[in-house]
Amino acid sequence: SSSGIKAELMGTAYGVKYFRNYTSKEKKKGLQYETEYLIAGKESEKENLGSVFSKILLMRFLPNLIYVQGDTVKQGQAEALGITGIVPAVKLAKHLLLAALAYGESILDLRNLSEGKQVPLWKSKDTWQMEFAGLSSLTGRRKSVKKGLSYKDYLQVLLFLQTEKQEKYLRMMDVIEDNIKRKVRGFSLKDCYVSFEAETIMSL
Repeated sequence: SSSGIKAELMGTAYGVKYFRNYTSKEKKKGLQYETEYLIAGKESEKENLGSVFSKILLMRFLPNLIYVQGDTVKQGQAEALGITGIVPAVKLAKHLLLAALAYGESILDLRNLSEGKQVPLWKSKDTWQMEFAGLSSLTGRRKSVKKGLSYKDYLQVLLFLQTEKQEKYLRMMDVIEDNIKRKVRGFSLKDCYVSFEAETIMSL
């Protein structure tokens, strides 16, 4: 329903705004990659970060692959680098090389995002970074853009796409409780539940 979608959008916006992530500048005690934990729910910071990075890498790979498959220059370069011989083998080699190029571009995108830079959703000739020569070392001439999606934008998408919707809210409660415990000894969210009942009699 529209109300459910609206509530989810508000919840994910809250998660990204008020919880730390890999690109946050301020440091604190305890969990550093809070938003990544909300998404992945793993036991270690490394696992949470790796899980989120893998998801973002896949999200970047698909549009990058679509772009290179439609770029005649990149296709020509792939054909020149590929094997010669029977036609099916030549075509397969070309598509594998284009997929490798898209993967390399996605790695550069992820590096840019993790450094707080923005990445365009759809690439163009001017914003493409990876060349075949840089594939072996996964290096390329990285380009910054003024308009695009940020690391936090991708975190918000991943939060929204979670299949177990309640999980992120339970994890939010875990993080909030842990943060308060570091300032208020013995604090527990279970002691914060409040309910009341009221009865009103009206006469006209």
